[in-house]
Amino acid sequence: MRGRTSADGEFEECAAGDGWAAVVRGAASLLRRHGRLAVTGPWGAGKSTLLEALAERAPVQEGVTPRRCLWVTAQEGDADVRYGALVQLLSAAEANGCEGGTPPRPQDRASASAGAGDPELEVDPSGGSSGSRRPPTTAAVQLLRHIAAPSPSHRLTLRLALTRMFSEGPPLLLVIDGAQWLDPDSADLIGYALRTVPPAQLGALVAERTSGRPPVAAALLGGHPAVFPVPPADLTETAATCARIGLPVRWAAAVHRHCGGHRALLDAWVRHGSARAPTPGATAAPAVPSGMTVGLSPAPPRQVRELAAAWLASVPSDVVETLQVAALAGTCDVDLLRHSGRRRAEDHLSHAFDAGLLLADQDRDRGQGQGQAQAHGAPYRFAATALADAAAATVSHDRRTAIHRALAACSHGPVARALHAALAQETPDPVVAEETAYAATLAHAAGERPRAAQLLLLAARLTPADRPRVRLERFAAAAEQAAAAGSAALTRRAADRIMAEHGTRAQRVHALLAVVDATGQDTAGARPLLATARRVAADDPELLAAVELRAAVQANISGEDHAGALHHAEAAAALAVRARNSPLEAAALTMTARMRRVLGRVDAAATVLDRALSLAVPPARLGVRNSPQYLAARHAVFDARPAEARALLLQLLPVAEESGESEDLVDLWRSLAEVDAGRGACGDALRWADRAVDLTAAAGLSPGPAWYTAALAQACGGRHDRALHFAAHAVRASREEEDALHTARGLWVLGATLLHTGRVASAAAALAEVAELESRSGAADPTVLRWQGDAVEAFALSGRTREAQGLLETMQERVGPHPAHAALRAALTRARALRRHLDGAGDEAAELLTDAAEVFARLGLPVEEGRTHLLRGRVERRRRRAAAARAAWETARSLFSDAEAHPWSALAEDHLSHLTGRAPGQLLTEHELRLAELVRTGATNQEAAQQMFISVKTVETVLSRVYRKLGIRSRTQLAAALTA
Repeated sequence: MRGRTSADGEFEECAAGDGWAAVVRGAASLLRRHGRLAVTGPWGAGKSTLLEALAERAPVQEGVTPRRCLWVTAQEGDADVRYGALVQLLSAAEANGCEGGTPPRPQDRASASAGAGDPELEVDPSGGSSGSRRPPTTAAVQLLRHIAAPSPSHRLTLRLALTRMFSEGPPLLLVIDGAQWLDPDSADLIGYALRTVPPAQLGALVAERTSGRPPVAAALLGGHPAVFPVPPADLTETAATCARIGLPVRWAAAVHRHCGGHRALLDAWVRHGSARAPTPGATAAPAVPSGMTVGLSPAPPRQVRELAAAWLASVPSDVVETLQVAALAGTCDVDLLRHSGRRRAEDHLSHAFDAGLLLADQDRDRGQGQGQAQAHGAPYRFAATALADAAAATVSHDRRTAIHRALAACSHGPVARALHAALAQETPDPVVAEETAYAATLAHAAGERPRAAQLLLLAARLTPADRPRVRLERFAAAAEQAAAAGSAALTRRAADRIMAEHGTRAQRVHALLAVVDATGQDTAGARPLLATARRVAADDPELLAAVELRAAVQANISGEDHAGALHHAEAAAALAVRARNSPLEAAALTMTARMRRVLGRVDAAATVLDRALSLAVPPARLGVRNSPQYLAARHAVFDARPAEARALLLQLLPVAEESGESEDLVDLWRSLAEVDAGRGACGDALRWADRAVDLTAAAGLSPGPAWYTAALAQACGGRHDRALHFAAHAVRASREEEDALHTARGLWVLGATLLHTGRVASAAAALAEVAELESRSGAADPTVLRWQGDAVEAFALSGRTREAQGLLETMQERVGPHPAHAALRAALTRARALRRHLDGAGDEAAELLTDAAEVFARLGLPVEEGRTHLLRGRVERRRRRAAAARAAWETARSLFSDAEAHPWSALAEDHLSHLTGRAPGQLLTEHELRLAELVRTGATNQEAAQQMFISVKTVETVLSRVYRKLGIRSRTQLAAALTA
C-alpha cells in the first residue's frame, strides 16, 4: 500500500476546494452584503443544512458584530396553529437571554383601554407595570396565553413588544426554516418586526421550499429580498462525498446521475450505501433497476428509493399518475403524454416543476443526456433518475402494460414504438423480437448505444426458446453495444445470460472481454475476467489474440509492467496473423507500437505503426481509440507537432461522432484539449475538456482521465485553483482504480500547478512520486509525459538540489538529438537555466533561456515560450537589467494574451507591476479597478456582472487577474489591499 506523503495535506486541500464549501461561501457573502437572505430550493436541496452552516458563522464573521441566533422551524400543518411560530420564537428568545428592553408604553398602543382590567397588560406611563417589570417576551407570551382571539389593538401590542425586543437587545440573526408552513398571524408579526428593525440589528435567514420566487420569504423580508437558490451538488462534490466514506470514485457518476445532486438523496445513499462498496478486485455486478432505467450501477439503497417515493407523494395523485407515464415513456414530452391519455399533462408537469420534481430541460447539464432519453421539444426532465425510477416502480403490472401499449401506439419514432411494444409484450414472440432487433440497428446507427443494448436485450428475451442460436446472437450483440456505451451493468446482464445459456466458445470469450472493456480503467476488476477468457479460448488463435490484446491494454493502464504489456501485444499480433484476421492484427500492431514508444524505442515504434497503417483497416472497424490512425495522432502529440496532431484528430472526430461510442469521443476530445492547450488555443482546450468531463459522467466512464485533462486545460487557460481541484480528484480516482498511468499524469499537473502558485515543497513531493511511478513501470520514453523539467525546477526551488542535479544528469543520458525530443530538451534547458540562476550564474542562465525560447517558438508552443520569457525576466531583474526584464515580461504577457492563457497572463502582469513599483490601485486597469471596488463593497459575481454588463465568466477571469496583480487570495484581502 502507498504511504502518506508530505504532499497529501495539500492534496486534500485541493480536492476540497469547491462543492459544498463554495455554496456556503456564496450564501455567506450575500448575507454579509444584505443582512438578510432568502434561501430557496426544492425538497432535499440542502436548505436546512445551509442555514445551520450560516448560523454557525454568525458569531464569528470577520468584521461583523457577533450575533446570537433565534431559530423558528415550521413543519407541515403548522400553518393552522395560530401564533405557533411566534410562541416558538419567543421561547427561543427567553432561552437564549435575548429578552432585553422594556414593554410598550400605553401611548404606543392604538387604544389605551385595550388592556383595561387585565393585570397582565396594565402598565404605568413611565414604562413600568403596576406589579413587577416584565421584559417584552414575557408580556407577549402572557398576552398569547390569556387572549384566545386577539383584537387589532392586541395585535399592535404584540408588534410593538416584538419590535422592542429585537431593537433593544443584542444583535440577532433570526433563522426561519420552512417559511412555507408559517401560520399567517406569526408571519404578519415577524414581518412587521423585520420591516421596522434595521438589518444591522436584526439579520434574517429564511428558507422556503420553492423552485421559483419565494412568496412567503419575500413578504417577510420586504418584498424584494436577496435570494440564494441552493444549487445541486456537482459531480466532484458527489465524488468527494463518496470518497469520504470509502465508496469507489467510479460510482460517483452513477450516484450523481441517480440523485440529481439532491443532497437528501445523496446523504441517504452515502449513509446506507457504504456497505455495498466492493472489495478490491471484486467482479460481481450490482443489480440493475427495472423499468426504463438504463444500466445504473450500483443499485441504490432502499432508503434512497423510499425518500424519492415520499417526495413524489407530496404532489396530488393525478400529477403522480402523469409522472408515472412520463417515467415509463422516458420523456416529459407534453404531446406524447396527452396522446397516451394524460389530457392535463401540461398542468401536471407544471405542478411537478413547481415542486422541484422536474427541471426545465434547457437547464440540463450537457453531460446528463444519456440517463433519460428525451424527445425533441420536451420542456421538462426529472430532477433525478431516482424520481423516474420511483414513479415507474409504483405502477401496477397491468397498468404498466397498458401504458406501454398506449405509448407504442402514439410514440413519435420507430425506435420508441418498438421499445414500448417490446415492454408491453409479456411472452416470447418472434415477430415482436424481430422488430425490436431491427429497432436496435436504427438506434445504433443514430449513435444511441445504450438504447441499442437495451433493445437487443429485450429482443433476446422475446426470442422463443426453440431459436437458441438467434437468442444468443442477440445477447452477444447486446454485450458489444453495452460495452461500447460504457454500461458495465447492461454488459454484465448480457454476458451472464450468454454464460448461463452455454453460448459458443467465441460468444463466451467476447462476452467476458466486453465486460473487461466496460470496466474502463479498473484494472483490478479486469484480471480475473481475463484469466477466465484465456481459459475458455483454449487453443483458438483468433480468440487468444483478442484476449492477449486486452491483457496488453490492462498492463499498460496499470503502469506496473510495460515490458509485459509489449509481450502481450506482440503475442496478440502473431496470433492474429495465424488467424488471418487483419482488423485484429492492425489493433495488435497498434498496441505493439504504443508500447515500444513507451519503452523508448521511438524508431521501432514508428516502423510497427507503419505496418499497422498499411493494413488500411478503417478506424470505425477497430474503434477510433484502438486504431493506428489515432496512435499516429498521439505520437504527433508526444513529439510536439501540434498542427499535425490536431489535423489527424479532427479527421477522426466525425468517425467517433457517427459511431456514438463514448470512450472514443472522450479520448478524442481529451487529446484535442491537450493539443490546443499546447498550441496556444487555451479557450478551445477548456471547451474540449468540459465536453470530455460531461460525457464521462453521463456514460459512467472512469473519471480519472477526464479530470486530468480538465486540470491540464485549467492550468493553461482557466484558473489555478480549478486546476488543483481537478488534478486532486484525478489522482484520487486513478489511484483507487490502480491506474498508474493517469495517477502519474494527475500528479504531474498537480505538482506543476503547485509549483506555479509558489507551493514548491508540495510540488516537489508530488513530482517525486511521478518519478517513482515511472521508475517502477520501466517506461523509457520521457516524451510521453514531459514532467521532468517541472520536477527539476521544483526540486531546485525547494532546496532539494541533489535531486534536481541527479534528474538533470539522468535526462541528459536519456534525451538525445532525436526530433521527437526537441520540446523536452527545451524544457530541460529552461530547468538548467533556473539552476544556474540560483547558483548566481546569471549570464549563462540568460543565454540558456534564449535558446529554449527559440526552440519553443519554432515548435509552435507559445505557452511554454511565454513561461521561458517569464523566467528570463526574473534572471534579468536579478542582474539589475530592468529594461531587459521588462522586455521579457512584456513578451511573455503578449504571448499569454494571444493564447488566452489567463493564469499565465496574470503572472506576467504581476511581475510587471512589481517592477514598476506602483501602488495596488495603480496596478489595475480602469476596468479591473471598477470591478474590484464593486467586489470590495460586497457585490457578488452575478451582481457585478449585471452592473458592468459583462458575463459572470468574465467577472471570474478579471477577478482572478486582480487577485494575481495584488498578490492576494480572497475578497477580505482585496478590501485591505485597496485601502492600503
